Amino acid sequence: MADTQDSSSTQSSAGDAQALAAAIRLHQDGRMDEAINAYQALLQSYPEDAGALSALGVALRSNGRGVEALEVLNRGAALHSDDADLAYNLGNARRDAGDADAAIACYRHALQLKPAYLGAAINLAQALNAARRNREAADVCTKALVLHPMQPALYTNLGVAHWYLGEHRATAAGYRCSLTLEPDDAQTLFNLGLALEALGEHKDAAAQLRRAVEIAPKSADFLSGYGQTLVSLGDIPSAVKPSNSRSQRTPTISTPISAWPAPICCRAT
Repeated sequence: MADTQDSSSTQSSAGDAQALAAAIRLHQDGRMDEAINAYQALLQSYPEDAGALSALGVALRSNGRGVEALEVLNRGAALHSDDADLAYNLGNARRDAGDADAAIACYRHALQLKPAYLGAAINLAQALNAARRNREAADVCTKALVLHPMQPALYTNLGVAHWYLGEHRATAAGYRCSLTLEPDDAQTLFNLGLALEALGEHKDAAAQLRRAVEIAPKSADFLSGYGQTLVSLGDIPSAVKPSNSRSQRTPTISTPISAWPAPICCRAT
């Protein structure tokens, strides 16, 4: 899965670039309170500095100060509508605030400004899938994969989109592509198992779900899915222990017809 972070590397276009670089180093070292103070000090002298506004918003959000982050990033995006990093970071803040439509609009804007923006593509696809706008999510992933063919998160989100569209053969193909890049990703193995089960390929599904359980043995979802597949194969005794894990699981969004859990999306942050 992708490990893309919020973009806090926008360079200062007006103001003290050296001071901004020092603040970013504090940020990268995890000294968040000091970094926030440094960004704020810079903005007192240069209140419209795009790099400082973007980085301050990221730092505030990382520090659990989402309302303040949203205020800062809204101000930055209004001042610098042509800044892809500000648009992307604002999308993340709006997503955190529960405003999915606004987050989607921000990610789209970031991609319009910078078509190769990987984090924006991943988070846009994830947000569209979450909103069940799955055909749009599939289109985003397909276009992004032309530019980023080695990004497993794009294949995973493409697989999720096809799942909700009922296109399970395409779902499985997307997950298999992701697994060629990250063969031990338990979530993708789990998702592939769901797709294969939906296709009636129970033995292959059981093999993928077993691998997911071996990698993440404490996951109630993985154990439950594996148990259900064993039941499909008629292996009731082996299924008893995995199936009993259902009582311990945290509720998840279920697929419309069956009791199977939903596949798991990837997002950049």
